[in-house]
This record gives sequence, structure tokens and C-alpha cells, in this order.
Amino acid sequence: MTTKTAKIRKTVTNQMVVEALANKDNRAIIKSVLRGFANQLDEQTLESCANVAMFRVLRYHEEDYPGGVSFKVALWRMTKNICINEVHALDAFRRHKDLAKSREREIILRHDSDIDKASEKVNYLLENMPDHLRHILHLYYFEDHSYPEISKLLNLSVEQCRKQVQLALEFAKFITESEESVSN
Repeated sequence: MTTKTAKIRKTVTNQMVVEALANKDNRAIIKSVLRGFANQLDEQTLESCANVAMFRVLRYHEEDYPGGVSFKVALWRMTKNICINEVHALDAFRRHKDLAKSREREIILRHDSDIDKASEKVNYLLENMPDHLRHILHLYYFEDHSYPEISKLLNLSVEQCRKQVQLALEFAKFITESEESVSN
């Protein structure tokens, strides 16, 4: 069985599509198909489907329509198939969008949980830290003071402030490592 290759018209202009769509019979065929998809596709998409279908049908010589069907049947089939493809594409987009939203919610919940755990850990570390180290860390990290500003507030040298912040961080690291070794 041999298949006949379709002869494609090289030039289909917008004017040709507009004229074909203006034809009362052609418009009735397209409208009958579009009515079946009115609850699934918006008006702009339906109009686009009609234009694409008309363009594609006009590209072929009438004797080359699949199965030797008439122009009207080819137009009906083409319009229906394009609308079906649009519905499938829209459904796939919606599924993808829903999946993305659920993943986003999952990430946000996980992130919030991680933030809560980190916040609990920081609070635990600060509660178990000597007062002078907690105070200097609070000034440096939570109030965003610089070392020179802290040195003026606490009557310390800038180098002493740096060392105190370093000591506080080492103390926090020690507590964290101690907790982890106890839990294992």
C-alpha cells in the first residue's frame, strides 16, 4: 500500500484565511465544532483554533485531503483535532501548575520547619551561654553593631570585642558538638 504525499500550497495569505472564514458555510462548520469545546477553552483560544484549522486546510489541494474527503469534512476534522490538542495541552499545563504549587507548598513547609528548628537551636545556645558572651553576640549579630561600636558600648578594645565574638561562636560550636555526640 502506497501513501500519497499531499501537495502543499506554497502561499496561504491571511486574506485567504479571512475570506474563507467569512464564508457562511465554513463559519457554520467551525461554530458547530467550537460549541462542543466552549466549556473547556476560552473564546480567544477557540478563535485561534478556527484560524489555524482554516489555514491548515487551505494549504492542501482539495484532492489531497486525507481519505478523499470534501473541504467541509476536512475543515470539521481539522478544527476538532486542533481543539482536542488545545484541551490536552491546557490539561497538561494545569496538572503541571498544580504539581508545582504542591511542591512549592511542601518546600515552604519544610523551610518553615527548618527555620523553626534553627531558631530553637539558636535560642538553646543563647540560653546556655554565659551572659557576657550572649550580650556581645546579641550586639554584633542581632543589633548589627560593628566592633568599634561594641568596644565603645562595653568599654573594651576592638580586638577584645573580636575575641569575645570568636569565643562566643566557639562556645556555641562546642555546645552543638556536645549535644550531637550525646544524641548519637
